[in-house]
Amino acid sequence: MIRARTKEWVRQVPVGWRDGRLKDFFSYAKGLNITKADLVEDGVAVVSYGQIHAKHNTGTHLDQSLIRYVPEEIAVACPNSRLKKGDVVFADTSEDLDGVGNCVLNDSDGEVYAGYHALIARARFPEHSKYLSYLFQTDEWRGQVRTRASGIKVFSLTQRVLNPVTVILPPLPEQKRIAAFLDAKCADIDKAIEAKRKQLDCIDEMWKNILYKATTQGLGTARMVKTKNRLFPEIPNGWRLHKIARCFDTIGSGTTPKSHNQDYYDGETPWLQSGDLHGRYVDVTAKCVSELALKDCNLTIFKAPFIAIAMYGASIANTSIVRIDACTNQACCTLNEPRWNVCQAFVYYSLCACKDAMLMEAHGGTQPNISREIIRKIKIPLPPYSEQFEIANYLDAKRKNLDELTDNLRRQIEVLADYRKSLIHEYVTGERRVAS
Repeated sequence: MIRARTKEWVRQVPVGWRDGRLKDFFSYAKGLNITKADLVEDGVAVVSYGQIHAKHNTGTHLDQSLIRYVPEEIAVACPNSRLKKGDVVFADTSEDLDGVGNCVLNDSDGEVYAGYHALIARARFPEHSKYLSYLFQTDEWRGQVRTRASGIKVFSLTQRVLNPVTVILPPLPEQKRIAAFLDAKCADIDKAIEAKRKQLDCIDEMWKNILYKATTQGLGTARMVKTKNRLFPEIPNGWRLHKIARCFDTIGSGTTPKSHNQDYYDGETPWLQSGDLHGRYVDVTAKCVSELALKDCNLTIFKAPFIAIAMYGASIANTSIVRIDACTNQACCTLNEPRWNVCQAFVYYSLCACKDAMLMEAHGGTQPNISREIIRKIKIPLPPYSEQFEIANYLDAKRKNLDELTDNLRRQIEVLADYRKSLIHEYVTGERRVAS
């Protein structure tokens, strides 16, 4: 081993390896100036930042699942955005530091273009690209990029950021041996991860079936009676269809304080945002507001426990029980003070079972919205009070068992993913060698 000039991220490399700057190996070009609205079912293949950030993108192979399509006339008008084999496409924006440096190697012989928010690293020497695409997956190499990327909420990756970044290269025959070895090893690991992800999907589907059956048919074998409701054409005898508005004394929503005043966000009162709504319970929020915000913006503090539903945004229709007193932003609908014949936990589970139905009622174009009025009018099958509790307790137990299974599978996936990353790091930095 000898000392490397790229000592900021790797101290030593094997004898015969060399290092250099990224700009010595790549020139740069931009992707197509398009939006999601330009995508079509069939046309010219493109890969954009959304697919580059996808969890199943390995970065070293342009899988068909990463491909989208645009009309031919859009693509041919920008010939410089067409990819050549060996080019690497980086996402030029990321919402977090972990995503900075996400990329994919174009190893395809077909016609493919870089799409929106994509930066093309055009290979000067395509024979090195496969090995380099593995190097680009390491946290050590990406550390150089992450320290240079600009942004606060969104991080930008530009040619100026990439140019001074350094790489290390073994002789070409060894590059090929490393890439072939990692292709085989990573394929086995990816196969194992995919199998476990399919198990997670099966558990998720199982839960949906359990949830829907329990909240619409009950736990026994009660006689079913017909209704005039298209979503629930039959319900158990003794149940009734109730509007959400009849289940709670108050249905409200919050307000977003003036974002430019940072004094509004240095307090201790939890401020619930739609992005906080994941899982059954919310016990902590990402932000808190101050007494000044409560006074200036006339914010309402909703008393726990209450149900919150995301009305729009990435979390649309997500529902949680909030177990802390909190204000909410305008994207959250709150269901407060259940009436005497209503079990809050049962309504929560019913709304989870109705998520797809709520989404069907959403209106709006690029940003669908479920209004408070829509939520008020949603009807759910409501059994007698004691049966609501019985069903809620049953679903609690089922969810706990399934959570244990999913947590175990996610830990296994995490271990496999960490092993994959360490394997790549060891071989692309020369810590371990592939026999010739």
